[in-house]
Amino acid sequence: MPTYDRSPSGHLQELLSQGEFLAPLLDLHNRRVADCELDVHFRPDDEVHVYCGLTKLVSVKLARDGTVIVDMHETYSRQTCAKDLLRQWETNEPGFKDTLETYLSEVEVDSSQIRPEGLVHSLWSRVTEPWIPFDREAMLSYESKTDSDESRKFDQVDEARARLVDETQRDSRSWACLPKRIGVKLDQIAVDFRGNLVLVELKPTVASSVYYAPLQLLQYVWEWHSALDVVRSSLQELLNTRVALGLTPACAPRITGGIRAAIGFGSDNRSKEIRRRYEIVSIVVNAHLPPGVRQVETWSLPNTSGQMRPVPVRCE
Repeated sequence: MPTYDRSPSGHLQELLSQGEFLAPLLDLHNRRVADCELDVHFRPDDEVHVYCGLTKLVSVKLARDGTVIVDMHETYSRQTCAKDLLRQWETNEPGFKDTLETYLSEVEVDSSQIRPEGLVHSLWSRVTEPWIPFDREAMLSYESKTDSDESRKFDQVDEARARLVDETQRDSRSWACLPKRIGVKLDQIAVDFRGNLVLVELKPTVASSVYYAPLQLLQYVWEWHSALDVVRSSLQELLNTRVALGLTPACAPRITGGIRAAIGFGSDNRSKEIRRRYEIVSIVVNAHLPPGVRQVETWSLPNTSGQMRPVPVRCE
């Protein structure tokens, strides 16, 4: 049976509340580092992750003894600015906020983590229409690897893949190879104003095989469609917690509907040929969606004048 247990414990929520030890983490949700807005999310076992584009700058874990363990990728832990932050903290000792501030003011983030894909993730994390995002790198958990493997097998996905193999072989122009393996982490989950759970795959249009994005999303759609009734309450609990802590807008609806599937671009700079291939893949994918799931939507999010207004992308 799948699970999605990312809600923080009551103790962690207390530490994150205003004036408490970990409250500075919540203030990072609109902070900019390396010209990219940070994104704060909860993870299983009472962890808080702070993302900058594609990279995780800070990981904070509430230990069983009540202390707080601060960690980060070795890319950042090797930097001088991290030496005072990277340790185990007592929740009544001073200095955490200032030490965190020093680290974020001086940390160096490679541009490859920001542009182009990281920037797309950052921009889409801030939208409030046509849906409200509330988690990233969304992955269902299972009791064992065997359960996981079996729960991710769908005849409709295999059929769609086989159809696309035929389509690409008949085409006189060479396509990129179909991905042999679909990942297990969905880029973004959100809720729309009808209460649907929105599954969003985010892509920069400069990616060479961006036209396969709908096929990748098809795998996630079937998995989450099968699991939704089981994990709906856990998703709602996470959403409620984020709203209570100010990480997600209070206008976010309850998750009462079905599945909605979407691809999110930054600026849509696809060539005519890439658009043609994307449309071929979309037609095949839409023919293999679960009952009740409408066709995959495509949206772009041009970063112009600071206005975050997604634009639906129509078929050619």
